[in-house]
Amino acid sequence: MFGAIMRHPATLLLNHKDERQRRRAVRKLFEVNDSNNLDSFVPLLDDEDHWYRERAMEAITKWAGFNDSMIVNKLSDSKYIEQRVLASKISLRLGQEKLEIIHKLCCDKELAVRIASWESRFQSGSEIIDNVILEGLKSKDKVVRKITINKLTKLDEIDINLIISGLQDDSYAVRKAAVEIIRNDSKLSKIDIFDSRLLEMSDESSGKEITGIIKVLVNKSLENIEIQKKVISWSQSESVKVIDPLISSLREIKWWEIKKLKEHMYEKSSDLFVTRLLRGNRELVAAEVRNKILSDSTRSEEMQARLIEDLVGRPIDEITLKIIKNISISDNLLLSTISRELLQEYE
Repeated sequence: MFGAIMRHPATLLLNHKDERQRRRAVRKLFEVNDSNNLDSFVPLLDDEDHWYRERAMEAITKWAGFNDSMIVNKLSDSKYIEQRVLASKISLRLGQEKLEIIHKLCCDKELAVRIASWESRFQSGSEIIDNVILEGLKSKDKVVRKITINKLTKLDEIDINLIISGLQDDSYAVRKAAVEIIRNDSKLSKIDIFDSRLLEMSDESSGKEITGIIKVLVNKSLENIEIQKKVISWSQSESVKVIDPLISSLREIKWWEIKKLKEHMYEKSSDLFVTRLLRGNRELVAAEVRNKILSDSTRSEEMQARLIEDLVGRPIDEITLKIIKNISISDNLLLSTISRELLQEYE
């Protein structure tokens, strides 16, 4: 009859008793690549053999379109988690009926399905995104709340209260996402309203989430006394997770203007902090601190040895060179040996 959908003869073999015939039919239909054959794959979603269920899902992914709401609904009611996840994704191809399917799957018993559904909900464009964000932040799933926080970057104007909500979340992942939004937004990173919460978080944080906090706060340290105190406290750390972001952030500002930081470096900052900050630093103040430590300091000889070693292959000013020469004739075997090796480069 005119207008009837023509399906390939291979569709008749999809339920054949001969396994070889069935598999050959599946492969043939994929070769033909005709979306009119899609309906014939749908029964395979319930097949006992995982291979056929996978091929049915592959066919749906390949050919399902705007008018295939019945197929997507079948997927959404499936006992198989992977099929419900697929329903979440494929539903975006449908019309207005996609919202009912997505909303249902957002409440699925399986986390993987809920995550996929929330991602689709944000992509659907059928709801006011502000409302979806408010609802997402109330989710019991920390992963959903993290996804939601990250979607704030899609807004024309970010509500500061939503960021604060993220910073106060019970989940490390959500808090970290909120910190990253602040750090990556030049306007948000300059707002003082976040400072007190970030300082609190820095006291509570493990090594994992401290990096973003340090990078936000250090850039504001020259104007904030409380942050300056925190920088000095961080400078005593022996943790690479603290020192690495601290050093990279300090090198972007006039770190020597942080009150009492130089003085702290002479006695209390960790060896790791001092050596990392001074290494390769050509600022005059870096040479000043280094010279002070090498000539008049209670710092360990191991640190002083590293400071001398770090000068190898680098330009050395006259004052530093004079200090190195004095050390080379000192009674300290370790430092004098390293100093003499360094001086050989300048002979």
